[in-house]
Amino acid sequence: MHDKINEVPQGSRPSSTETNNSGGFGRGSGAGDFSSKGGSGSGSNSGTHNSSTGKQQKDLGTVHRDLFTRPQGLDKKGKLGRAVACNANFVEIISDIDRPIHQLHVGFEPEIDAKQMRIDLVREQCVDIVGDHCIFDGMILYLPHNLSAENSKRVVKHKITGTDVTVTFRPSVTFGRNDPQAINIYNLLIREAFKAIGFVQVQRNFFDPKRSNLVKEWDVEVWPGYETAVRMYEEQMMLCIENRFKVLRRATVFQQLVSEFKRANGNMDLVKTNCDHTYTGSTILTLYNNRMHRLSRFEWDMNPMSQFHHAATDTKMSFVEYFKTQYGVEIKNMDQPLIVSEGKPKQPGEDPQVTYLVPELCNCTGLADSMRKDFKTMRVLSDYTRLSPDRRRESTLKFIQSAKANDHVAKMFNFWKVDFGDSLVDLPCRQLEPETLYGKGPQFSYKGHNAEWAKDVKSAGNFRTVNLDDWIIVCPDMPKAFDEAFKFIKECNNLGRTMQMNVNDPFKWKVDNPQATAYHEATKTAMENYTKETGKKAKMVVVIVNDDNKTRYDTVKKLLCHDMPVPSQVVKLETLAGKAGVNKNYSSIVLKILLQINCKLGGAIWKVTIPLEKTMIVGYDLYHDSTMKGKTVGACVSSYDKDFTKWYSQTLPHSNPVELGDNLRKFIRKALQKYHETNGGELPGRIFVYRDGCGDGQIPYVRDTEVRQVQEAAAEVGKVLDQEYAPKLAFTIITKKVNMRVFKKVGPVDLKNPDPGTVVDSVVTRPERYDFYMVPQFVNQGTVTPVCYNIIHDTTGMPPDLGLQALPSLLQLARHCESACTLPVCAQVGIPCCSVSSRRS
Repeated sequence: MHDKINEVPQGSRPSSTETNNSGGFGRGSGAGDFSSKGGSGSGSNSGTHNSSTGKQQKDLGTVHRDLFTRPQGLDKKGKLGRAVACNANFVEIISDIDRPIHQLHVGFEPEIDAKQMRIDLVREQCVDIVGDHCIFDGMILYLPHNLSAENSKRVVKHKITGTDVTVTFRPSVTFGRNDPQAINIYNLLIREAFKAIGFVQVQRNFFDPKRSNLVKEWDVEVWPGYETAVRMYEEQMMLCIENRFKVLRRATVFQQLVSEFKRANGNMDLVKTNCDHTYTGSTILTLYNNRMHRLSRFEWDMNPMSQFHHAATDTKMSFVEYFKTQYGVEIKNMDQPLIVSEGKPKQPGEDPQVTYLVPELCNCTGLADSMRKDFKTMRVLSDYTRLSPDRRRESTLKFIQSAKANDHVAKMFNFWKVDFGDSLVDLPCRQLEPETLYGKGPQFSYKGHNAEWAKDVKSAGNFRTVNLDDWIIVCPDMPKAFDEAFKFIKECNNLGRTMQMNVNDPFKWKVDNPQATAYHEATKTAMENYTKETGKKAKMVVVIVNDDNKTRYDTVKKLLCHDMPVPSQVVKLETLAGKAGVNKNYSSIVLKILLQINCKLGGAIWKVTIPLEKTMIVGYDLYHDSTMKGKTVGACVSSYDKDFTKWYSQTLPHSNPVELGDNLRKFIRKALQKYHETNGGELPGRIFVYRDGCGDGQIPYVRDTEVRQVQEAAAEVGKVLDQEYAPKLAFTIITKKVNMRVFKKVGPVDLKNPDPGTVVDSVVTRPERYDFYMVPQFVNQGTVTPVCYNIIHDTTGMPPDLGLQALPSLLQLARHCESACTLPVCAQVGIPCCSVSSRRS
């Protein structure tokens, strides 16, 4: 037993809300001044005029000033395309707040870790001070009035131990509705609505365990729920409501450990090995406080009776006692090991924050690999989680109706003079015309249906074809794999003749066993033997693998991308053979593989007409690999031909923002040098940069730093060439993980997914941004997710229709796939570049 552990088991206290000094009412004179009424700020009724819409906006001050990137007076609405009537998963927020709001920090002595305990103590034993309708998140209290000095402190009784707890109310700031802090009020009111109708909060989302769906085969539950956010949109404050689902395994981690013990026949060394391999990295949920944790490792030498130093009471305390006093939870088994969950360091350079958890109080979330491979299970889960637009609307309206029918919610919202709409907002959209693709000649043009072009590619041929001459195929040493390999070669020959692509007979090699090392050695040996026999190096290596084992895949790709660089294509045996040995779409599957091979060899499936001369398009992305501690890999691709079918790729690792900026400057310099070399000494007059992997909080940094890095890199290239060079620049941030969903109206009541190429540039866009959404692909299950394009810098002078909105649609087609994806080619190509680079390190 350990006598002392420095880390507390549950150090999960919420952080204090940041204050902001812009907009709204004037601030109070400081903590401790209980009589302050606030100064004379902008006031709750102060308005901001939006010159693009001509409407008076009262709450534009709720947007932080450093997030504004939209040029003043810019009208970002386009005109091309046909009008489409849609809905979005938003409801309006009606706010009549006309009084200052006071924010107070609430402290507890001794400290209480359980958030719900803190909330209960304030709401139940301080109700005469804070009232029945206060907003309290466990640390920050919001009131429509300030507190007197005599009400700044209250002694209450701990609900479990009965000991005295001193609650202190300290004024923090005073603000009005036209202030960034006001957003907290709306979001916390929505949280109160969820709690009032029986939802459970897990992290930032809310779920309804009462409506959970059970998957009996794996003993897992699927909890339906919502993710919500209130913010100021183009013309009004709105609430975005997105469906979320939590997959929870009903067996506790301790019960799963017992099962591992039985399978290992009591061999503890084997139990430890299996558990560390199976559960390390898993996400677990502690139901006593509904918080998520990452399982870093098991501490096999500790148990619930182990003691640690409890900082709040300055005493030694066992985990059994801690969970009893803090959460009212009794631990039953005293022989179980503890779980260690390592979080992020509080400050750079410090050790990670450590939380100790008890297995019997934890449940694993998410899907195990064995579940993902079970086709029937995944199909059942998809029925629960992939909601059609009609089902999404039904689910959203059900929450709205439940909240409005709840008496507590009605009183709370009425007290704060806030309400929300009864229906989804209407959304005027535009449907762009599908682009024309060109194959092996101008006469071979075609347009796809639902962003699918597979049928036309075969007959139209490739825009630029590279013959498959010197290639190797590696497959497992088993009769089934041999049969599929020969069948694959034959089909490649047939398809090649149709597309006028010469496919020679490959050099064949077998792998003795499915281990990663065996594949590494077999592939390496095959390439060496091919060179010995032919005197040439292979131009393409096709590797057929038994399954999707990540270790094997990474090993093969590291060999073929770094150790012995050569274009490669990895194919699962099941992809060729089909499930249960039947593959009805065999020719289509091989066609897709052959088209990818052509692109990797330097060919191009098609081209599209992009009406931009002397233009370079750049894509930039970041890749965070957990195996590279403190390192992030940046990848950049850039076009260097007039057809935008040739791309130059680069990767570099970095460990801090300074290196990130230096790397971007290097990327742009080399990209311009490549363009200069291949275009007769000319430099592009325009540069379009598409940046992926950037959150909202990083936008000011990207705007102020990365844009400047691109401009400086261009100037440096001009200086080397002894000329002044300042190309026109458009810098766009791409966000594919968005909560906005758009539904196309069909008839008076029905909804469906909008078609690819649908553009959203009003109502749900941000007033502080030059942004728009575009539907990138067709989906036949669930609901399509649009992609957000946020132009943070633009000196091209091009209107939205001509340039920045049409460009993603065109770029969408210029990639090695016969169907649309979620990102333009420049951003899409950056993802594998980053991933491959991380494997090299």
